[in-house]
Amino acid sequence: MKNYILGIFLVIYNFAFSQIKKDTDTISLFFNEIIYKTDTIHSTRTKSIITKKSINKQYNKPLNGLYKVITGNDTFFITKYKEGLEDNKVFNYVKYYYKGKLFKIEVKGIQIIGTNYISIPKYNCKNTTLQGNYIDITNDKIVEPIKIKQRARKKHILWKIKSKNGTSCIRLNRKIFTDCY
Repeated sequence: MKNYILGIFLVIYNFAFSQIKKDTDTISLFFNEIIYKTDTIHSTRTKSIITKKSINKQYNKPLNGLYKVITGNDTFFITKYKEGLEDNKVFNYVKYYYKGKLFKIEVKGIQIIGTNYISIPKYNCKNTTLQGNYIDITNDKIVEPIKIKQRARKKHILWKIKSKNGTSCIRLNRKIFTDCY
């Protein structure tokens, strides 16, 4: 009986561990192995909605999961895709690296940030004041420049964002900045 219970426990443990590992693995892919398809929905009442779908050229399937997209010899970025679209429901972090060091970060999240996303072209985790931009998701144009005050806490990083329209705060999970802390 003990062996039977131990066997069931090991099967459940193995299944749970494999699911966790599956969710945290990063798939490497070269930038030229991705096809970008753009769909535009025109509306007379609002501005046009543009979606950029990323498709794996080799398998002709939309990207799903966490990808490390290699753009050059020493540069790459990491982002999460769902059905070929960047997963922006709550937060999606696009981290750009040069020679293995984090140099640019983009934070996207439709539910929290809206139709714009935050881009910090010269990101340094040691700085307390950062310069960035709000960029429109649909056309990647700068909407307005912003100033960010950054504070590191035990589990979170707090960003106080100042723009023309006012001040807002975002609390980010510190785990995404593993390169810094």
